[in-house]
Amino acid sequence: MLLRLFNQGLRVEIREDDIRRFVRLGKMDSIPVGKARPVLIQFRNRVLINMIMESVGKLKQADEQFKGIIFDHDMTIED
Repeated sequence: MLLRLFNQGLRVEIREDDIRRFVRLGKMDSIPVGKARPVLIQFRNRVLINMIMESVGKLKQADEQFKGIIFDHDMTIED
């Protein structure tokens, strides 16, 4: 589903090995019913992050399954 979001929804070519880490945040019981848990995705290449963030506007024309997704930078202390 994640790769489909990037490749079809955002039209950014992402392969599985481009993703360093994928983690669901928060405890399952702490999220209200009907709300999705946030996801943290770390990429191996900063260029991919920039391409994704520049393509977020394409979600408006994407399939219905991608419409409610929100992207935001999660900067580390070093950044």
